[in-house]
Amino acid sequence: MLRRDLVLLALTLCFVGCETTHEVEVRIRRPMEGALRYEVLVAEGGECGTTPPTDAYARQSFVDGETAMALGDLRSGRNRFWVSVTEPSCTTCFSACRVVDVTETRSVLLEPTPTACSALDCGATLDGGMDGGIDGGRDGGGPDDADMRDVPELPDLGVDAPDADTPDAPDGGSPGGVTAVACGRHHTCAVHEGTTYCWGGGEDGELGNGARTAMQVLPAPVSIAIDAVQLSAGEEHTCARLRDGTISCWGRNHDGANDNFRVTDTSGEIVTDPVPLTGGAGFAEVRFVDLEMGFWHGCALSEAEQVYCWGVNTSNELAAGAIGADRPPGPAVPGVTAVSVAAGDGPSCAALTTGGVQCWGYNQMRMLGTDSGERAATPALVLDDADAPINAVAEVSSGGVEDFTPGDSEHAAQICARTSGGALYCWGRNDFGQTGNLSDTPPMVVRAHLALTSGVTAVATGGRHTCAVQSGAVRCVGDGAQGQLGQGAATARTVFVDVMGLPVGAIDAIDAGGEHTCAIVDGRLFCWGSDAFGQLGTDAASGMATSAVEVVFPDT
Repeated sequence: MLRRDLVLLALTLCFVGCETTHEVEVRIRRPMEGALRYEVLVAEGGECGTTPPTDAYARQSFVDGETAMALGDLRSGRNRFWVSVTEPSCTTCFSACRVVDVTETRSVLLEPTPTACSALDCGATLDGGMDGGIDGGRDGGGPDDADMRDVPELPDLGVDAPDADTPDAPDGGSPGGVTAVACGRHHTCAVHEGTTYCWGGGEDGELGNGARTAMQVLPAPVSIAIDAVQLSAGEEHTCARLRDGTISCWGRNHDGANDNFRVTDTSGEIVTDPVPLTGGAGFAEVRFVDLEMGFWHGCALSEAEQVYCWGVNTSNELAAGAIGADRPPGPAVPGVTAVSVAAGDGPSCAALTTGGVQCWGYNQMRMLGTDSGERAATPALVLDDADAPINAVAEVSSGGVEDFTPGDSEHAAQICARTSGGALYCWGRNDFGQTGNLSDTPPMVVRAHLALTSGVTAVATGGRHTCAVQSGAVRCVGDGAQGQLGQGAATARTVFVDVMGLPVGAIDAIDAGGEHTCAIVDGRLFCWGSDAFGQLGTDAASGMATSAVEVVFPDT
């Protein structure tokens, strides 16, 4: 799922002589809501300091809402990546720096923290002089020329400065105010103007409204205020990653017979209010940057790029302990350093810092991308249909949240991985063509293959359908019996089709549930597909919608 709280910047790494190039994805965690402006500097070797590097050889300047993609020649080996983040009035500033060997790591995560604003920060990002060198546009109030005389003229990497009269977005970072969305099996949750709302089926507490509600057809706030920046929904439970990096969850905690620890490490079958996710020794100190809930388990990515999983362990989806040894979050998955995580109907996967994808857990229908047997407790690389590892992966998504029983022959789903270059690979279950394999008679199982070759910036996998943002449009493939493809008809498709009813605008986020899909467009939320439990957020459960309809939030 596309993450609104992360700004993505793709740079091309060119080795000596430019005979070999690789992409490096720079991920910047947004430090606050509202419109922000960014200045990224890249310098060779050395160590991070407390001020921007004066020996930078490449730069990128952009504002929220621009497509922050750039092409430029980066140098191999150790590089310092520096980011300065400033809000428009230049009263609040942030910065971060990290040294990374880009010949070994294809993704860099920068998490800016508050810093004192300086004339350098404000001049570099606010006065319209971003197209020139690092010292351009500082005639009013900048440092003395002597302070900057050794700064080289830097190449522009391809994003123009914003117009001076570009309007600022309201609080929340977008005109419509919706900043996050999650689709479960029969319910939906979203963050609107800082408040978390849920609607749809809520018999197991997954709406977080303090009660077990069979059906809630309009968005209603959760019972306890939480400062959520990311949401993820499983079969009958929901979790939120909060601004401070912790996680809160609500919904079904176990199946009545076993403590599955899907929501909390305490006993209790149903949890109807958001509660902090707690775990083993040291877990309270861990802070997270990514989160995804599966059918009966969940996984999260820490600031240290470690993966933690919890819940049901029927098929080794936790990569630890004996089969059936369900547990709360414990030690990180050994040997995995990641930039993105996925939890589905049996498997768990991670996009690695080195560019590949590893999966573990249940392997029905080749969900792990290998022929390694029915289950695997040890993470293994996913291989494509030519037996080669998939490279430069930036995001991974695992489908599911259907009415499956773990361990049976139908407990399988598709998994997709987006590369930093915009390609989409998919594998696993394919009975409705949900991996986009372009066949009129789709085979039940497929190996990892190119589903889309370019232009993909986000992917979301649902029960038996897959959606992607490609070249600014939302496109879907697979089962469409409940309208979840948004194509205007309730039919399956084995090729990606455009979603109807969406306005023209920036696609901020997408997510896919059991049989419905949602997208945030310029801060407005649109959903389509099954509405049997009111999960589309309209005035009444309408059966289905085969094109996008807008969700209207109550006045606050």
